[in-house]
Amino acid sequence: MGNVVYYIKKSMVFPKWSVKLFWSLLTIIFLVLGFSAYKVSRTAQIRQEGYGQGEEKAVVHFRAFFRANPEAAELYQNWKEHQSKK
Repeated sequence: MGNVVYYIKKSMVFPKWSVKLFWSLLTIIFLVLGFSAYKVSRTAQIRQEGYGQGEEKAVVHFRAFFRANPEAAELYQNWKEHQSKK
């Protein structure tokens, strides 16, 4: 009986609200970490999409510029041919 009383006095009791709070916070932490890992795994795909959109916009911009400035287009073609011969 003395042993039982000793272990009961040594034991620690937590209130129910603190246990629920602990598990709630732990669940929220794991959810946030999971969502963050998901977002980080998608960064390569997002970068690729952004690069494609930027490239498309640049091509459209240069085509409009060359249409508006035919002499610049001719100079560019001459430069491009000269570079391809090297």
